[in-house]
Amino acid sequence: MLRPAIMTCFLALAVAGAPISAMAGSLGSSASVQHPISGLNAGGANLAEVYRNLQSDLVSKGLLRTDARAKGASWTTQNVIDNFINIAMFSEYNGHGGFAGSSSKGVLRRWVEPVRMNVIFGASVSEKQRKIDTRRIGQMAGNLSKVTGHPMGMSRQDPNFFVLVVGDAERRNLSSVLDRIAPDLGRSSRKYFLNMPPNILCMVLAQPNIRAGDGYKRAIVLVRAEHPPRMRESCIQEEMAQAMGLPNDSPKARPSIFNDDEEFAVLTHHDAVLLRILYDQRLKPGMTIKQLKPLLPTVARSVMAGS
Repeated sequence: MLRPAIMTCFLALAVAGAPISAMAGSLGSSASVQHPISGLNAGGANLAEVYRNLQSDLVSKGLLRTDARAKGASWTTQNVIDNFINIAMFSEYNGHGGFAGSSSKGVLRRWVEPVRMNVIFGASVSEKQRKIDTRRIGQMAGNLSKVTGHPMGMSRQDPNFFVLVVGDAERRNLSSVLDRIAPDLGRSSRKYFLNMPPNILCMVLAQPNIRAGDGYKRAIVLVRAEHPPRMRESCIQEEMAQAMGLPNDSPKARPSIFNDDEEFAVLTHHDAVLLRILYDQRLKPGMTIKQLKPLLPTVARSVMAGS
């Protein structure tokens, strides 16, 4: 549920005219900060200042960590299994453009066809920053491809994975861009995207094919251009990873970027294990929790042994 805090989110695109029961899981919130944030309703340069202050505050509290190996943290095979189920198989999106009161069950979703990425910048993003962001996004794509074993890279030919880096005013005027890259985007999803409040730091909209076994059709990641470096990197890493098929967050997941506590700003070793499990060939897109559970102990142990 939306609260006076900051969040990132995962939103499943509703295809216009398609029954909601045919859609994958959802909008999963993450990275909630449990204290008021002054100036949250500001825009433009003021919003950039708000986010800079927020980053400084979080870092001063020991949050937004960048140590992927998470020194001092440990987890068991059962922890990994539980976290995988909570993060991959549940969502907090109610299917109507908002959050449900509690998480709802879904099915296993992941990419089947190769991921072809395209980056779109708003005019407010400088040429220097565009080069930095493009490099970071490309590096994350390479990391995700290496971890999952799934082909993923930059491409101008028939892209199916878009990363938008835009300022707040530009985001509110993205209708023509959405018409071009996601013409079948449902009305509720479009409304949530265009009316994204300042306490939503970033989001990803992921559209599954109608047949669950065919995996995802399209994904759109939005990163606010106003973000300072560490929050910007955190948004890129978390939303791109969520778009691979890990839509939910869990307060029990640690060390993980998929946790409301904002402890980690980067994909951790634990998160890489979850992604390897997700793309293990013993698991199939469209599987239910009931179908997955007997397989997960063996898959988790073998993945952890090889990581």
